[in-house]
Amino acid sequence: MAGIGEQVIIRGRHLDDADRSGVVMALLGEHGTAPYSDRSRDARERLIVPRQGATVLASDAPDTPGGARSSRRP
Repeated sequence: MAGIGEQVIIRGRHLDDADRSGVVMALLGEHGTAPYSDRSRDARERLIVPRQGATVLASDAPDTPGGARSSRRP
């Protein structure tokens, strides 16, 4: 489960797929669950439902792979 302001990283499914990431802007499911309204780095907003393998970084975690120490699975 993610919170507003936290970063969600969704890894590509295939070798050539790019990873996608964005910041959670709103929790749209019941009791704060997915789907989430998400804003990507290029300012596009989208609706996401993180799947297995997605990572949620706490809002105080650095925006680097090293931030995984404070990550959790949705």
